[in-house]
Amino acid sequence: MSITELLSPAEALALPRLVRPKHVGGQNSWEHMIQNGALRHLYGTFAIAVDEETDPELRAQVIRGFLPGALTGNRPLYVGGLAAAWIRCGGPAPAEVDLVCQFGRTRPIYESTVVHSGTYMKAEVGKVAGIWVTAPERTIADLALWYEPEIAVSPILELLRFGASLRVAALSLERRRRAVGRPRARATLAAATEELLSFGARDAVHVKNAVNFT
Repeated sequence: MSITELLSPAEALALPRLVRPKHVGGQNSWEHMIQNGALRHLYGTFAIAVDEETDPELRAQVIRGFLPGALTGNRPLYVGGLAAAWIRCGGPAPAEVDLVCQFGRTRPIYESTVVHSGTYMKAEVGKVAGIWVTAPERTIADLALWYEPEIAVSPILELLRFGASLRVAALSLERRRRAVGRPRARATLAAATEELLSFGARDAVHVKNAVNFT
């Protein structure tokens, strides 16, 4: 079922790209449109037309709308981990949004988020649709540190498929000598390396030669 079958042509044309309950008459109507296949749920109270494609800018707008004020201003938080991977690569949205604040700041509390602390250089973050998102290689290192391999390897491989360098991510991890969880993180990168080697990826060979995962 398409949106035009549920709304008048004028109403359908007036819809923004990101559709929230307020745009279609309330929560019940919004959920009905999702259940009937006119809208595709993205995250929280954000959906898009079922035939609409997403991109990093649109997914970043979703996260920004979910956390108004937290990701902008003089001392914004960064989006990292699974949420950063989702912004850059798409796929299923994470259940919670990984956020990062620089060391020395009090970690704020937001619903449906996990806030991490870390030291991030300017080159390790970049703006997407007006919010700061961790760079792909730093995101890979963070995923390896924060999550078990069975969770982290899949988004790591997606980031690599979109052009990130596993070698740069591995060397970034090794430079973080005080990071908690480095042995597990090495195991996660080793698992991702084996996946790449099974496809004959040249970057995986370089990683295996450059970093001792044991």
